[in-house]
Amino acid sequence: MLATTSELPKVEETALLATVNLQDNLTIEDFMANPPKNMEWVDGQIVEKHGATVKHGKIQSSLGCAWANYKTFSKQGGEFYISPPCRTNRQVRRPDVAYLTPELVAQFGDVPTLPQSFPLVAEIVSPTDIAEDVFLKAQEYLPSSCVEGLRNLLLQYS
Repeated sequence: MLATTSELPKVEETALLATVNLQDNLTIEDFMANPPKNMEWVDGQIVEKHGATVKHGKIQSSLGCAWANYKTFSKQGGEFYISPPCRTNRQVRRPDVAYLTPELVAQFGDVPTLPQSFPLVAEIVSPTDIAEDVFLKAQEYLPSSCVEGLRNLLLQYS
């Protein structure tokens, strides 16, 4: 049985993240089948992504548009996504912007959560992000089918 977010235990708030302790019967597979909006599965907990500001949204949108324009003009195909859920080797993450090749769109285009990292991802780094956490996230994406991303593209705003 899948628990809805209203059935989950009390949320513990921090400045940037809200963490929800998981019920014993909620598995990562359940989470992947019905990923709650703005939530990630991190270290066995559902973590809400907070801290998205107007500036963050502007950068995210601009980057998505630039990547989409490149895809169109290069005629390489595929799809770009804003904050889509994907599974890394250990977690379910939501990169700020992600690209899926035409082959992977044909294979996985309609799944609620991509069962691997996107080949190209971008995370927008805010002034309140901890550098070590950003690099740990990059180390998480890369071994789970990510070809490019955080190692080459860290966007920062102040």
